[in-house]
Amino acid sequence: MSLASLLTICCSKAIEPGPIPESSLSVAGTHFHVSSKGSDSGPGSPEHPWKSIQYASANIGPGAVVHVAPGEYVGQIVTRASGTPEKRIVYLSDTKWGAHVISPDGGETSAWQNFGDYVDIVGFDVTGNGSVGIFNKASFTRVISNHVHNIPASPCTPNGGGGIVNGNYSATDADILGNVVHDIGVPGQCRFVQGIYHSVPRGHIANNISFRNATWGIQLWHAATDVVITNNTVVGNGTKPDGGGITIGAGDKPGGVSTNNCVVTNNIIALNGGVALREHGRVGDNNTYQNNLVFNNAEGFKLQGPHKVVADLEADPQFVSAATGDFHLRTGSAAIDHGTSAQATQIDIEGGRRPVGPAYDIGAYEFGATAAAWPYYTLYSILTPR
Repeated sequence: MSLASLLTICCSKAIEPGPIPESSLSVAGTHFHVSSKGSDSGPGSPEHPWKSIQYASANIGPGAVVHVAPGEYVGQIVTRASGTPEKRIVYLSDTKWGAHVISPDGGETSAWQNFGDYVDIVGFDVTGNGSVGIFNKASFTRVISNHVHNIPASPCTPNGGGGIVNGNYSATDADILGNVVHDIGVPGQCRFVQGIYHSVPRGHIANNISFRNATWGIQLWHAATDVVITNNTVVGNGTKPDGGGITIGAGDKPGGVSTNNCVVTNNIIALNGGVALREHGRVGDNNTYQNNLVFNNAEGFKLQGPHKVVADLEADPQFVSAATGDFHLRTGSAAIDHGTSAQATQIDIEGGRRPVGPAYDIGAYEFGATAAAWPYYTLYSILTPR
């Protein structure tokens, strides 16, 4: 199926501050451990960890936190266990990006497929020879603070590929938060390959960095509606005529959906080889585009119907080094203090609290924020109450 076939619906609830609910925190007695040097014949304890994330998934229940030690985990991972609204399941790399998930299989394969509802996948480094990094097919999930990169998605087929994909039409409410996604395919080589692909109703796509991907940095399609896309940094994606920064719309299966009630705000969209921001396919009349910063894209905005952009900026974001993938802001960046509080994230990509100064910054980083100690995934419960 096309990358369009991998998606489902678009748009989401507002991101609102509030206390961290107890349901997002680990439950005593439900911590398990995985190590590349462990054994699946053990109990999954700190002293006798399991060897396989997939084995862990088959032996846990709601409320479990699976701690994954640094190391290489080679082979496709499939996780099926579901949590509950009160007791989510968390797969946590104990060291940020220290647990390396590597799929050696090529073709139309995913390094990690998740079928479990109420699941968080947090802090992994994901790469491989297939077409998708993390492919989520469940509801009420959160993919948080992962590094998904260097996936060839070749040969180019209509089934497409992506770095992080929410792609089950019957699922809902999937969040993609604080990830770095890059080098998924090659810009201009395959129009079916995206950095971040979302096709389900509702969700937050926030605080991500998506750069140097084949077609779109962020795409909504299929059944996507009611989605919030905020505080992302989207750079160097795609080429003409297919590709660029952010595209939203609905089409193909399941049919009858118009992407509506979406909010696209506080994003940096820069140096993309195609359109900065596009509406495509079936789009409703109640989408909002506000306080985005655009710079040096091959084309600007392509919006349908009555839609207009509000308080957007055209200015150099002044990255520390776009060439090396360092998208922190320099002193004097136009992105500093020019964001809106509407739908803004309360933390940045490194867990630093927003805002610093009189207003929110645009993009994934908040200038001057102090990075939080790892793990900080529970802070996202402030953003996406379930």
